[in-house]
Amino acid sequence: MRTVIFDTEHFETAYALIRLFDVDENELTICTNEHVRGILQQMLGEKYTRYDWVVQGKRESNFRFILRIHKLLKILRPGLFIYSTVRDNHLLHAWMLKKHPQMRSVLTLHSINCVTRLFPGLGIRPVVRNIGSKLLVRQADELNLLAATLRKHLDKKLRRKKPVHNLPGAVYERNAEEIQLAGTIRLVIPGSIDRERRDYDEVFRLLDLAEQGHVAVEAILLGAPVGEYGASIVARAKRRKGVYTSIQAYDTMHVPVEEFDRQMKVAHFVYIPVVRFSYAHDHIREVYGETKTSGNIFDAVRYARPVLHPTHLAVPDEMKNSSYRYEKATELVSFFRELGQQPAEYAAWQQRALESSMKFTPEAIREAHPTLFPIK
Repeated sequence: MRTVIFDTEHFETAYALIRLFDVDENELTICTNEHVRGILQQMLGEKYTRYDWVVQGKRESNFRFILRIHKLLKILRPGLFIYSTVRDNHLLHAWMLKKHPQMRSVLTLHSINCVTRLFPGLGIRPVVRNIGSKLLVRQADELNLLAATLRKHLDKKLRRKKPVHNLPGAVYERNAEEIQLAGTIRLVIPGSIDRERRDYDEVFRLLDLAEQGHVAVEAILLGAPVGEYGASIVARAKRRKGVYTSIQAYDTMHVPVEEFDRQMKVAHFVYIPVVRFSYAHDHIREVYGETKTSGNIFDAVRYARPVLHPTHLAVPDEMKNSSYRYEKATELVSFFRELGQQPAEYAAWQQRALESSMKFTPEAIREAHPTLFPIK
């Protein structure tokens, strides 16, 4: 069987799908751009050469790239075409799927409202994108949600019922490294520094409270800054001084894969100060955990790390036992103080995180989706 995976934006999600569908009886073709291909090559290592790659040229328009994929599909005749992410040109993708009715297609949804509702007052281009998104959802045979927490809202919005899968945005490959808690508690906040995603004022507020309470905490902003806001947060991090607390940020376009991997492996917690509402897609409101997925959840899965998240964020049931929920930053400071007084207690958090991640191994996910993985 031949499976084709398309993604030109979220290399993490594409990587998870590649690992899931990488079985002996399956041949993989990945359609992507040069940026994502380069990162996936680093992540896959020697496995990279096992797959066929269709890469968008630097001067190749999206239209020509999609047309090239369309022509390739006529030759390959794959059994499955799965969209990991569709960033733009939704109308063209819907057209392409319609041209291949014999091909089973699965569309991954990262957000719900922007692809299931019409917003006529957005302006010409956003409206076209909005309509195209709805048509693509309609044209796809099946849908995939990265987190089951979005299922309830999707069921309310879908007029035409169709199979919905829950292939997560990461897989756990049994590569966790055990660490000790001795002194400073290391928090990592993965992802781009973007006001539409996370509340970085909360991060600084937490550090200030910890500093006042003489609680040793280090925060790592493990992502590239987005726009002027991101640059201002990086500058603020560089200016900040503390005796008991510190913060590190990266003033680069991308955090290298090796550096991301290193920081995640020595972090004690994945800290997710996620905002409640996001308007990142054409100013359409999405609710984190309800209509939109937080990628930070899957960073915790990949590295088997416990999670700190606000109460308004719904996390998968598999991770609730390894998550600490808070309403205010003061609660985190109290938690850190208690943990610092009894550092051996961190081992229990680490064990629960490992147990949570074990539910996201490729084998466990395949077993939970027999209609997608009849092959072993």
